[in-house]
Amino acid sequence: MSAGPTGDVLWAASKLIGKECARENVAFFECKDVDLNPEKCLAQGYYVTACVNATLNKVETHCSESFNEWKDCLKHTYKNHFLPCRELQRKFEACWDGIDAQKAQPASS
Repeated sequence: MSAGPTGDVLWAASKLIGKECARENVAFFECKDVDLNPEKCLAQGYYVTACVNATLNKVETHCSESFNEWKDCLKHTYKNHFLPCRELQRKFEACWDGIDAQKAQPASS
């Protein structure tokens, strides 16, 4: 059984996960608002986990180099001082935005 993503990966991907998995997270929290029993929201939790894993797999497939640079910079910053890492963040976000731009382009004939 895999331990799942590490904290540094989740930290670096948090903004992206928030955007990509918003629908799943909202459904999970709406379920938790109705019933605090953990068993009642297992299905919604599964969908959140699946979305996070799919997003991280997509990052690994398409933007691993820029993501790892961003993640490693964050890992070594002092007291969450992000300024030294902003350029790496922009590089990763540009890579990610490029994935959707490639999908939006019509196939050439």
